[in-house]
Amino acid sequence: MTIALVRVMPKSELAKHARTAARDAQRSRADSTLRAYEGAWARFDMWCKETGQESMPASPETVSTYLSFLCPEDGPTHKISTMELALVAISQRHELARRPNPRKDPMVSSTRKGIRRRVGVAQRCVHALVTDSIRRIVHGMGNDLADVRDVAILLVGFVGALRRSEIVALRMEDCLIDERGVTITIRRSKTDQEGAGRVVSLPRSKDTLACPARALARWIEESKINKGHVFRRILRKECKRRIGEKLTGGSVALIVQRHVVKAGLMRTDYSGHSLRAGFVTSAAAAGRVREEIKRQTGHKNDQVLDRYIRFATRWERNAADGLL
Repeated sequence: MTIALVRVMPKSELAKHARTAARDAQRSRADSTLRAYEGAWARFDMWCKETGQESMPASPETVSTYLSFLCPEDGPTHKISTMELALVAISQRHELARRPNPRKDPMVSSTRKGIRRRVGVAQRCVHALVTDSIRRIVHGMGNDLADVRDVAILLVGFVGALRRSEIVALRMEDCLIDERGVTITIRRSKTDQEGAGRVVSLPRSKDTLACPARALARWIEESKINKGHVFRRILRKECKRRIGEKLTGGSVALIVQRHVVKAGLMRTDYSGHSLRAGFVTSAAAAGRVREEIKRQTGHKNDQVLDRYIRFATRWERNAADGLL
C-alpha cells in the first residue's frame, strides 16, 4: 500500500498567503469605495470618542443615536446617502473584526426606516447637458490649449456616455480614431470592477465643431501626448504651458461647471455626470430604443436609465393631454 506524503507548509509561507488573501479582500472593492468607507468609519469613530461611546464593538443604541445625529429633527440633516454609507462602513468594520454586527439589530433597522420616512429618500438629480446645450457650449469655446482639451472632454464624455472616472482613465492605447469616428475601450468601470472591459464607438458628427473624433485628434496633436493618459492637467509657468499628470473625476466636474456658466446656465445644477445623463436624455428624446442606449452607456439594469428616459419622453403619450 502506497502512503501519500502530505507536505507541511512552513509558517512563513502560510503567513505570506494570508497577507495575499488580505490584499485580495481589499481589492474586492474599488479604491474610491474603500476611501469612502474609511472616511465614514473615521467620522463615526471620532464621534464615539467625543461622546464617550465605544466604536468597536458598537452597541445598537450607539449606532442608532449616531444615525439620529446625522439626521436630526431640529436642524439641517445630512443626505440619506450619508447615513447609508455610515451604516455600511460600520457594518463592514464589525464583520471584518468578527464582532457582533449592530447593523443587523432590529433597533438599528427601525431607526433607519424611521429616518428615511421622516427625511425622505428622493435623490438629487443633476441637470442633463442635452444636445443643444453641448453644441452651444463647444461653439462658444476658443483655441486656447485648455479649451481644446475641454472640448474633447465634453464631446467624448457626452457622445460616449462616459462616467467621470471613465473619462480620466482613458489612455492613448484605448483610443482608435479613423474615418468613421472614435473607438474607445473602457478597461474598467463602476459596474465592471473585474475589468472585463467594453468597447464604445463615437461616430463622427456633421457639425465639425461638435465632432468628438475631430476634437480628440486636435487635443492629441496640440498636447503632443503619445502615450499614457489622454486627458491631463495643463500647468502654467512663466507664461509657458506644459502637460502635467492625469485629471481626476473632480476636475471633470469643475470643467463642466466652468463652461455651463459661460453658456448662461446655473453652475450648481450641473456636474460631471451631466454628460452621461445628457446622452441618455438626448438619445431617448431622439427616439433611440432602450437597447441602443444601453449598448452605449453600458447600463446593467434599467432603473437609472428609466429615470432619464421618462424625463425625456414626459410629453409623449401624456395621459393628461387633451383632458381640459
